[in-house]
Amino acid sequence: MSTNPRKIRVPAQEDLANLPPNQSFQHMTGLIRKHPHNPILWHNRAYVVLQMGYPDQAISDAKHACDLIKSGQPQVVSALTSYLSCNLEKNIRENIEFEHAERKFACEALYTYARALIVSRFQGDDLKIALISLKDAMSRLPHDADFQIKAKRLEEQGKKEYHNFLEYLKSNKDHIALRAIKRPGMRDGRYPWDTMDARGRTARTKEGLRELDKEYNEVLDKLGASKVEARFAICYRITGGPNNVQETTGFTADDLQVGMYAKRPIRNGESVLCERAIANVNLRLNNDVRCEHCNVVCDHLVRRHECPRCQIIYCSTRCRKEADATYHKVLCKRHHQFEWFFEQARKARTTPVTFPLQVVKLFAMSLQTSTPLLELPGITHLRPWSPARDGVSYLIASTVTYYYPRILEAFEIGPEQWLDYDYWIYETLCRMIMGNSFRIQAREDGKTSGLKIFEATSWFNHSCDPNCQVSGVDQVEAIRPISSGEELTITYCESDIPRADRQDKLELSFGFECTCSRCEAEDVVTVTLGSMMI
Repeated sequence: MSTNPRKIRVPAQEDLANLPPNQSFQHMTGLIRKHPHNPILWHNRAYVVLQMGYPDQAISDAKHACDLIKSGQPQVVSALTSYLSCNLEKNIRENIEFEHAERKFACEALYTYARALIVSRFQGDDLKIALISLKDAMSRLPHDADFQIKAKRLEEQGKKEYHNFLEYLKSNKDHIALRAIKRPGMRDGRYPWDTMDARGRTARTKEGLRELDKEYNEVLDKLGASKVEARFAICYRITGGPNNVQETTGFTADDLQVGMYAKRPIRNGESVLCERAIANVNLRLNNDVRCEHCNVVCDHLVRRHECPRCQIIYCSTRCRKEADATYHKVLCKRHHQFEWFFEQARKARTTPVTFPLQVVKLFAMSLQTSTPLLELPGITHLRPWSPARDGVSYLIASTVTYYYPRILEAFEIGPEQWLDYDYWIYETLCRMIMGNSFRIQAREDGKTSGLKIFEATSWFNHSCDPNCQVSGVDQVEAIRPISSGEELTITYCESDIPRADRQDKLELSFGFECTCSRCEAEDVVTVTLGSMMI
């Protein structure tokens, strides 16, 4: 059997630049699927996604390339040898030794990694890592004038960004690490290559809407929700056309809106939907002991059911067995690795720091059941969090990029599985959780003690004057009489705060301006009072 490394044609960056961006991404992904240990492929895909405007994906791809080079694994050495051998004639022509060519590629990977970190500007630590990576790369190629010039130029940009970040922190001590980035190819929070988007693949016709209604109502039928139905509608976006004539824009996935409607009259206090959460997480507070699987309070129980291996608490044998069958076996042997995650969440007690625990549980479900992350039961129909009115800006939490490599490491996810748990898949899942999680309040102080994520319950729209509420027993119930055909709504924020505060919270968290009857009425009152003061 031949010991020569298998040669594959690696597209040059110039070749990729001539292809449509999405086609370049798909092409590189296909090659990586066949050769996951090839750092050149990961590096080139980082270049592609950076050009497409996805710096956070580029951070992940470039880091994979750097980590593979650093590992020195036989498959990596073989891939580098194959690539450099293919370019041997060019290297000889340019008087570049084989060893130097290998070192130069490693430095190019570090440069791309640093560039992605600087472009993303998520947090100060990222910028420091970028500057350290650049310094390392420049020290390895001290006599390469061209590389030194471009690296120093990027270093100056990084130092400037870091200075600006520190100045920003001085006047924003309560800084929340969220940043809006432009992503022209994304719609409704979905990446352009994401094939799991039911709304995005639906034809904008009456027949298409009927098919989508049917798909969602089949979920309600399985839940036994006979009192409600899901309905989709196309929301026409109106813009000013020539001569100020209003016209509609083209339809995208975010033009489709779902709502829940009563199929018959519903009484005050009547349950309209009962649904078990897709996943629960709790912070394991000493003063708020809850079941690891269903989040039921357990501190009053005479008998608690514990995992014999890690002593995690359950409320019943049923919950313990269900957890073991779906995710706990994967988590059990790694519970020490994830204790740090819980410590961070307990310190902050906020959703941006708590949601990674939900991600961890869903990763465990995927790994244990061999189910792709975005195809897990209940996940497919969730809409990713994308709070932006312009359709191309997306708020990204710095915790998203921070936790990703740590989750891969904790689960020991290696190169063969990197594409199955690709950054864009993880990031989409994070936004699904952030946009569809229901906070669990601790009994003692009312702060966050956990999160729940539901499928159908997430389809209820918001109103500041809702006719339903989500109760603590995994059900939605009416809080006043509801007529047949009336839309069922819940509130996404505190309803007892002023209109301006509600609007600010909804704008920041969900990207919309509420126009419910209560907000409209309070707006009229505000305008009237303002005119009286003139």
